[in-house]
Amino acid sequence: AVDGTIRIVSPAGTEFGPGEDALASALGDAADRLDVGDRGDEVVLFALGSPARRGGESFPVYDEAWVNADAPLEDPNSVWLHEYVHTRQDFRLAPEMRWFREASAEYYAARLAYEQDRISRAAMEEHIGGSPTTAALTAPESWEDPHAPYTKGARVLALVDRKIRLST
Repeated sequence: AVDGTIRIVSPAGTEFGPGEDALASALGDAADRLDVGDRGDEVVLFALGSPARRGGESFPVYDEAWVNADAPLEDPNSVWLHEYVHTRQDFRLAPEMRWFREASAEYYAARLAYEQDRISRAAMEEHIGGSPTTAALTAPESWEDPHAPYTKGARVLALVDRKIRLST
C-alpha cells in the first residue's frame, strides 16, 4: 500500500468471504485513495471467523482492527473498509465532535466501495440517504438512535464532500 503495509492476520484455515485477492485489492486501493490522517507504517487487520460476532472493531492508536472474515466487500456498509478507515483516524476530537469518527468511517467506506465499482451509485446514495432525524450531532443527548453518527453524520459529510468536490 502507499507508504506502508496492510497485514491481514487470521487463524489457519480461515476463509475470507470476499476472497483473498479481492480483499488485498480493495484494501490496497483504499490506502491509495484515502489520503487522510495517519498514513504509512503498518496496519494490522485480524480476520476472525465464527464464533466472532458480525462486524468489527478498530484500535486506531495501534493501527489495528478486527473484522469478521465473512464480511463482504460488495456492500455500502463494508466492514473491511469501515474498519480500515478507522485505522487512519489519528486525531483527537472535542466532545461535541465525537460523532465525526463513526460518520467519516461510514461515509468513506461507502464512498470507497462505490469508487472501486463494488456498489452502484444508487446503493451508496440509499445507504447514506437514511431517514430524517432531529438529532443534533454535537449534542448526543438529542440522539433518539445511537446510530445517529452513522446515518445523519454520514449524510452531513457526504454533503460537505460534494460541495468541496464541486468547488475544486
